[in-house]
Amino acid sequence: MKLVAILLTIFLSLNTFADTGMEKNTTPKKEKYLYNPINHMQTSVNLGVTYFNLGGDLDTDAKPGLKLGVHAEFGQGLTYMIGINYLMLKSDFEAQGVGTVGAEFQQDYLSLALGAKYYVAGSNTGFYMRGNLDPSILVNSSIKNSSLADFEDFDILAGIGLGMTFGGSTNFNIDAGYSMGLMDISGNDGISAKNQGVALTLGLLF
Repeated sequence: MKLVAILLTIFLSLNTFADTGMEKNTTPKKEKYLYNPINHMQTSVNLGVTYFNLGGDLDTDAKPGLKLGVHAEFGQGLTYMIGINYLMLKSDFEAQGVGTVGAEFQQDYLSLALGAKYYVAGSNTGFYMRGNLDPSILVNSSIKNSSLADFEDFDILAGIGLGMTFGGSTNFNIDAGYSMGLMDISGNDGISAKNQGVALTLGLLF
């Protein structure tokens, strides 16, 4: 009877071991997650041209500037973006009076890029649309031939844009967008001024 009991115990133990899926040469079951953005991260270095002016009371004429940044994207199809941009924004206008006086403005911003992209094809290549909100700190400014005292130290740029990402061996993207400042950046109480303009950038993905 003892031998039968021992054999029965061994048989039940082996049966339990098999039912748990712990047989030899089996692989652990992989869990499927609905959304795991860390598995779909890509970074890019971006270089481009800005074309901004000051709206409001000044209403200046836009001039070419510079945009340089580093971005990271997380997600698949719908991605979330974070990055840092350096923005050089230039504009001018001619004041008519006794002679013509040309005023020139330049603002250099360090901008935190926060946004989202939607890829139409569902993958992270091809045509996309984006929206962003960029808190920006003024790091340098220049004002020539104007009664404007200075610019405020902070602005928030809200933007929309379109672009195309080319995967494979090319691995780059082209982006065009419009941004508008949400804050009055004029240093004078009686004069209003807001940033507004477009930017065209080329990004190298890695």
